Amino acid sequence: MKIAIQVKHAEPVPADALTGLPARAAFDANFPELVKCAHKSNESLSLAVIDIDLFGQINQARGRDAGDAVLRQVGQALRAVVG
Repeated sequence: MKIAIQVKHAEPVPADALTGLPARAAFDANFPELVKCAHKSNESLSLAVIDIDLFGQINQARGRDAGDAVLRQVGQALRAVVG
């Protein structure tokens, strides 16, 4: 399984500069097509929504650099698990 938004024969999607994960704009642009493709081919489609507990407090108490470090770590962990 790949952690990427992909549509068959599509161009690679832009990545978020901080996390290296696909950018939200790519999700917004591609999700309707992904749903349509999954439906047409009778395949399942999964979507994960992730909430980082206390992220706002980390950013506020330790600063933006600490918050950015948390986001980078989460991105690395997701890529390691999903591929």
